[in-house]
Amino acid sequence: MSLNTDLVDDGDTADCAGTAFEISAPKSMTYWDRVAESTRWGRYVTEVEKQVVLRGETFATTPRHAVDLGCGSGRWSKILADRGWDMTCIDANRQSLGICQRNVPSAKCILAHTKDRNLPLASSSASLAMCIEVVPLIEADWFQSEVHRVLADRGILVGVYINGQSLRGMASRLKNRLVNGQDNYDFYQSCYSDWKRELLQTGFEMLHEESCCWGPFSRDSNSPFVPAFTKMERALQLHRVVAFSPWVVFIAQKRPAETGA
Repeated sequence: MSLNTDLVDDGDTADCAGTAFEISAPKSMTYWDRVAESTRWGRYVTEVEKQVVLRGETFATTPRHAVDLGCGSGRWSKILADRGWDMTCIDANRQSLGICQRNVPSAKCILAHTKDRNLPLASSSASLAMCIEVVPLIEADWFQSEVHRVLADRGILVGVYINGQSLRGMASRLKNRLVNGQDNYDFYQSCYSDWKRELLQTGFEMLHEESCCWGPFSRDSNSPFVPAFTKMERALQLHRVVAFSPWVVFIAQKRPAETGA
């Protein structure tokens, strides 16, 4: 696989779903953490995502409580925790959550279950929510309404969407059919434009969108051509071509509830 799939049922999460979680685990990195630091494409993607997280922080209101949905090892949570944020980290992978607890000791870590259709958080309890490269979660039919419930008025959602309405998406689905003989591909299945329309109808407004990952590289590629392709993306202004972008990084804000006269 070429994406963060930390929000995956590990087979023994049901008995702890929705509860605070703490486990002894070695302070270490997941495979995708190592990719993010040691490969050219990984560093490029990480920098794009890091900048959108930091930009999203500037829009957030107090209290500075954030939730990391599908937190994995907690590398995004650590960025905000180091900047004074109170973090709640949620994941359905026991091992990843244990690493997150060690990497972000101040965080409240909650073990979830992939079959859950609600977030184990109080309504209006967070001013910022992150969902970075967690495809099954962000595409779930209940995700938008639950994030809307959890965020306070003018709360911020920062996310990464893997867009099926892109050349990369079409190529990936075709390759899956030809190589694996399957039509059920985990990624690049849904259209960002449709998802965005539903998000706006749920009660959000979009503050920032940026396109990325136009180059023909796998998630863990260390090709020497990566720097040239990333420079070309900017030169051609491809970061502005959102509708057909392979990946979209975005910042959305929950609209305040309308009050009667």
